[in-house]
Amino acid sequence: MDLTVLGTAAAEAWPAPFCVCEACTEAAKRGGKDIRRRSHYQLGADIHIDWGPDAYHSMIAFGIDYSPLRHLLVTHPHWDHWAPVELLWRRPGFARIPEDSHLTVYGNEVVGERLRQAVRAPLDELSMSFRRIREFDLLDLGTAAVTVLPASHAPEEGAFLFLIDVQG
Repeated sequence: MDLTVLGTAAAEAWPAPFCVCEACTEAAKRGGKDIRRRSHYQLGADIHIDWGPDAYHSMIAFGIDYSPLRHLLVTHPHWDHWAPVELLWRRPGFARIPEDSHLTVYGNEVVGERLRQAVRAPLDELSMSFRRIREFDLLDLGTAAVTVLPASHAPEEGAFLFLIDVQG
């Protein structure tokens, strides 16, 4: 199962907008691998980690098909990791998704609240559900087993890390 690193930058991405420092100026000039999207990852076809503002751009840039996505693990609700409004486009009229497609979003209580606020519709209308997770939960995602671990980043937000076991 392939892990695709879609972004590794901080909240402002890289190079930072409005910045004229030497590092940002050089990165902008070089382009290519020196341009960094905000942090998120794709594991195989059905697992995604974090869904920030660069999810669409990553889909185009990396040629990713999000239709088989079944599990969305959210580390924490900071806007650069969690932009749930983008999931509105699963709604009938905007997308024709496979009939057997169901997306489960995993995250803390705030992640769930922001999801419900953003989509403003029953989640089942978007073939989606939310599962609240806590530290040390064990998740069986079929193609991978996940252990939810506490993160030192944003402790006031209840941020997580995910230990993911694929085929042992």
